Formats: sequence, C-alpha cells, structure tokens
Amino acid sequence: MTLPPCYFKLATDLPCPSCGMTRATVALIRGEWLTSVALHPLTLVFAVEIVIFTLILARRYSIGLPIRPPQPILDRLIAANVVALLGIWGARLIGGWRG
Repeated sequence: MTLPPCYFKLATDLPCPSCGMTRATVALIRGEWLTSVALHPLTLVFAVEIVIFTLILARRYSIGLPIRPPQPILDRLIAANVVALLGIWGARLIGGWRG
C-alpha cells in the first residue's frame, strides 16, 4: 500500500506531530499492535477513545438524549490529547525518534 508523504517532513526534514500515525493506523487495522505503537503510540489511544465515544453516543441515542458528548469532558480530552501529541513530538525532535 502506498501512502502519501508527510509534506511537513518533506519541507523541513523534521517529523510533524502526527508523523507515523497513518502507517500506525494501517498497522493497527492489520492487527500489528506493537508495530502500531512503535510508529506512533497515540494511534492506539485515539482508536480506544473513538470506540468509547462511539459507545457513549450510541447509548445516549438509545435512551433519547442528544447525540453529543458532555462538553466539559470533551474539552478536557482534547486538551489532554494535544498535550500528549506535542509531548511525543518534542521527544521526537529532541531524541531523534522518527517513528
């Protein structure tokens, strides 16, 4: 499977915050968990979050509540994801881990 290049990396020769995430997602779908985590550890975290939120929204729909997650929880989760993504990016930039 041919995947598109990271244009940020092509332009700067540095990994972007999500470099490796597409390949990690493909590995995760194929059941290659260790490869997925090695390419980008947040891919597995994001996949679990998507499944959990899908179940929550399906449950809300089934009992007649609006189909939207509680905003304070969503805001905190997004903030935590951004911090984690930037932390991994910083580790890659400092340590040379390319993913």
